Amino acid sequence: MVSIIIPVYNAEKYLGRCFDSCLAQTWQDMEIIAIDDGSIDGSFGIMEKYSRSHPSVFRISKQENHGVAYTRNLGVDRAGGEYLMFIDCDDWIDEDYVETFVDCIIRHDCDMVIGGFPRVSPQVDGRQRKLYAKRIKSKARMYVNLAPWGKIYKRSFIVDNEIHFFNSSGEDIFFNVVAYNKTQNIKLLDYIGYNWFFNEASWSNSVWHYEDIIGLLAAILEHASPAEDHQFFGYFFIRMAVWYIIRIMRKSPVELSAKISDDLFSFMAENGVSLQNTYVSLFYRNGDELKTRLAINAVLMLRRLRLLNFTLRVMACIGGRGNR
Repeated sequence: MVSIIIPVYNAEKYLGRCFDSCLAQTWQDMEIIAIDDGSIDGSFGIMEKYSRSHPSVFRISKQENHGVAYTRNLGVDRAGGEYLMFIDCDDWIDEDYVETFVDCIIRHDCDMVIGGFPRVSPQVDGRQRKLYAKRIKSKARMYVNLAPWGKIYKRSFIVDNEIHFFNSSGEDIFFNVVAYNKTQNIKLLDYIGYNWFFNEASWSNSVWHYEDIIGLLAAILEHASPAEDHQFFGYFFIRMAVWYIIRIMRKSPVELSAKISDDLFSFMAENGVSLQNTYVSLFYRNGDELKTRLAINAVLMLRRLRLLNFTLRVMACIGGRGNR
């Protein structure tokens, strides 16, 4: 049996679409664990309606607001299935989604299976448009999808390794980076049946603060011990640091941007993360997207030439941020 865990928060506008897509699955041996995390709209009423109509499928509950990490961890504790899947309450899945993942994890007897996803826009003129699609075809591209959805996990693997969602920003990143580095028994699936809805009010579009990124990286170092590939583990830190530096180039005052950049590189150096990494190479056949590797190499080159902080200043001036 598959346990599908759905944290719910103020999702009355989208919840029916999410639940309907689960009920339309070609794979029927499943339970839906839907937990209302303190919604103040009509979400729980919708959950009750579906539970009454499908009592053998839905397991619903309501709690005070604790956040998505707590709620997902609670769902794992309550799950009765051999396999775990997660869905965000404003997203939906194609009808063969569960069966495709279950078939893969059973056939290959692996600990987890990772698939891709399309990013879907809100409706315009009654239609929805796919903004882009991400396929996971190589090991380095596993870091493209660090959300818990678009995957299936063997529950025993998660429980036995005490893998949980970090109770802060980046909870899903923590969960998956730890999982990725606890096993080599992972299968990549060239399939995009999870529809990630672009909802500006959702958890996934929340703001990241400097303390969040440093705290997240420190927690991952503490809890994740690479099963085999230390270069792969190190690549995550480089990729994450560069991603954050590019974000702050556009949004933060220049002095703060320079300090954060210096602190991130110091953090990696102090914790033995080498910038000489196979996965960064532009010529590595199984690498990340070319544009991602180009961005990483550009930032690392500017750092080596001692021009990164200067570049941050230029970007700040272009954006009119100065030393605000």
